[in-house]
Amino acid sequence: MTYSCPGQCKGRGTFSCGDPHADNEITCRRCSGSGKVTSLQSCTEAASVGDVGALKLMLHEQQSQSELDRAMSEALGVQSTEFICLLLEAGADVHMSLHKWVRKMLTVGYRYRDGCARRCLLCDLSECNVSTLRMLVANGAVASDADMTCLEDAVECSANSGSQQTKDQLKEVSEILRSAQEKVLNLLVDDSCSGLFNVSLQTLGGQCAAVVTIPSDMTLRELQTEIGKQASIPCGHQCLVYGTEKIDAQSAGNSLVHELLQAATSS
Repeated sequence: MTYSCPGQCKGRGTFSCGDPHADNEITCRRCSGSGKVTSLQSCTEAASVGDVGALKLMLHEQQSQSELDRAMSEALGVQSTEFICLLLEAGADVHMSLHKWVRKMLTVGYRYRDGCARRCLLCDLSECNVSTLRMLVANGAVASDADMTCLEDAVECSANSGSQQTKDQLKEVSEILRSAQEKVLNLLVDDSCSGLFNVSLQTLGGQCAAVVTIPSDMTLRELQTEIGKQASIPCGHQCLVYGTEKIDAQSAGNSLVHELLQAATSS
C-alpha cells in the first residue's frame, strides 16, 4: 500500500529549511524525496495518513506514553473520533489531548485575503471537531485556566467577524469546556456511630451536591465514584476540599477516606 509521506515533507518530497531569509528546500529523508512511502513506522504516522487499520495493528503492541501522545497530537482536528477513541483506550493523556485540541482549534491569528489581514480563528471548526472535544471531556479531561482564556479570545474574535455557523459552534464548545472545569466541592463531615460517618459535599455557592455515608473501608476513588453518580460530576472534574486542605485525588485514590480526613484535620 502506498501512502503520502507522513514525514516532514507531508507528501511534497521536500520541505523548507525554516530560514525566512533563504529559500532552500531540503529533501525529505523519510521518503527520499518521492513524497510517497509504502509502510508506516509508528502510531503517529498512522494518525498522520488516517489509516485506522494500521493504528489498530500497532496498538496490539505496547506503545510508549510519548508515542501515544504524539499520535494524539497528530490526529486532533484531522482524524475521526474513532482514531481519538482508540488512542484514549490505549492510554493517551486525556488532559494533554484537551489542551492540544484547544490550541489547535481555538487559536486566533491573521489570515490574508485580497491583500488584507483579517483576525479570525486559524482553524475551521467542524461537527467532527466538536464531537472529539465532547469525547475528551466525557473521558475526564479537565479544562485549565489557559484553555478558558483561549476560548474567551476565540469567542470575542468571532463576535466581531465570525460567521453565524462559527458563533453557534463556539457556543457549543463553550458549554462543553465550562462543564470540563474543576468543580470545587467542600466536604462537611457529620460523625456517627458504628464506624460510619456522613459527608455532605457542598459547592462554592453553598448548594448540596451529594450526601455519602462512608464506611471505614471506603477509598477516595470509591467516594468519587459515588459523588459522580449523585452529582453527575466526573471523577476527574472533582476538586475535593476538607477545611482548608485540597485532597490530592490523583495520588491518594486508593487511600481510605477516613485516614485522609484525619490527616487533613491534624495538619
